[in-house]
Amino acid sequence: MTSDVVEMYHVLAAAGLTYLVGFERDVRRAGAGDRVFALIGTGAGVVGVLAAHGAPTALTGVLTGVGFIGAGLLFRQERPEFVRGLTTAAAILAAVAIGAAAGDGQVLIAGVGTGVTLLILEARYLPIFRWPVFRLLDARLWAARARHEELPRRSGGRRVHGNDADSDELGSSSRGSALPGGFGRSMTWCPDGAGRIMDVMRESRHLASIHLYPVKAMRAIDLGESRVEPWGLAGDRRWLVVDPTGRFVSQREEPGLARVVARYEGPGLAVTLSAPGRAPITVRAPRADAGAPLVPVSVWRSDLFAAAAGQAADDWLSGYLARPVRLVHLDDPLRRPVDQEYGAPGDTVSFADGYPLLLTNASSLDELGKWLADDGEEPVPMNRFRPSVVVAGTEPWEEDGWRRIRIGAVAFRVAKPCGRCVVTTTDQATGERGSQPLKMLGRKRQFGQDLVFGQNLIPDERGVIRVGDPVDILE
Repeated sequence: MTSDVVEMYHVLAAAGLTYLVGFERDVRRAGAGDRVFALIGTGAGVVGVLAAHGAPTALTGVLTGVGFIGAGLLFRQERPEFVRGLTTAAAILAAVAIGAAAGDGQVLIAGVGTGVTLLILEARYLPIFRWPVFRLLDARLWAARARHEELPRRSGGRRVHGNDADSDELGSSSRGSALPGGFGRSMTWCPDGAGRIMDVMRESRHLASIHLYPVKAMRAIDLGESRVEPWGLAGDRRWLVVDPTGRFVSQREEPGLARVVARYEGPGLAVTLSAPGRAPITVRAPRADAGAPLVPVSVWRSDLFAAAAGQAADDWLSGYLARPVRLVHLDDPLRRPVDQEYGAPGDTVSFADGYPLLLTNASSLDELGKWLADDGEEPVPMNRFRPSVVVAGTEPWEEDGWRRIRIGAVAFRVAKPCGRCVVTTTDQATGERGSQPLKMLGRKRQFGQDLVFGQNLIPDERGVIRVGDPVDILE
């Protein structure tokens, strides 16, 4: 065997090590199961080189791996799925090709072993790797079970408000969503209503879709990427409809708000409103420092001041709802703190119900849909739950066990479960109400007084998230 071929194999082994350590998981924060898989992969490469060529060449391969990790982490920020997939494919294919070309059985066996290890890690979410023997290796699943059992104690019997239980339909103008129903690249109910699930992308835990709500209670904008601010997605729920006393108005009492479309126009958070039977109106974002009057408003237990949008906007909304209302804008997103029982000093939120973002799980909706179908009921789409972000590639209800997560390069704290309300029973296209899924959640997902679906998030840092970003569980 030539020295060139040996060195090529060292580079190959380093690529496998790079995938295991640099791309798939930060081992320092990974669960026990991920550390086991990392050790298997690393051991397969290093032991194979030791068996064939001795310690000096094995050390050369490990040092080469350090360079691969450094380069890989740089690429990860921009194209994580592409780079990770390319690294995996190169490691699997080149392992076999180089070993066979060298004509050395030991190298071939070591290469195939490394490739198979990578394939196992990549395919951990296929059914065979959900067997109990594999679950025993993953400490996160045990943590999920423990947290699931303690949810009633954690909620303490208090009412748990959703992130924005008055929000709207997802998937009507999809940039980030490739499928109907607001599932993005993940899952969706087939349009024939038969209750089947199309599993489009479950090979790894990832961000399936992103949804922005410019005006609380109105229709969503589906995004391919979004900037994350301390108070939520950039531009999310910065506008609010209030009654003459300043109390917020939602789909709870005005389901017709689901039919109002709100879109940002140009810089400065100017918003254009449109609704059936009414001409669109564009409203510039008012600011107190530019002379706009501040008015007192209330969202649940929060009392704060917001900038009045003006008479034209008030008249437009009052005419649509056939009742007097006002439109206001949160010109300073630092005015409203998060509930300190679940947040930290300095955490703030926009006009969302209580927390900056709401996360839901496509697999959990799948499970809920099966429960409904088994009961003779129609499944419901994800838009009923008005998420900010939807994840896919997980087990149903796995999100119950998460404490801290990272989406792409942005870390989040999982503040608390989201208790659901009557808005989940509201058809987001027509405004009509039924009894599901709230009735089924009451049977299957009641913890204390709360009917739980989804988890509220608080960002730990600013950054950009994109559809397709990996979702890593930090705690």
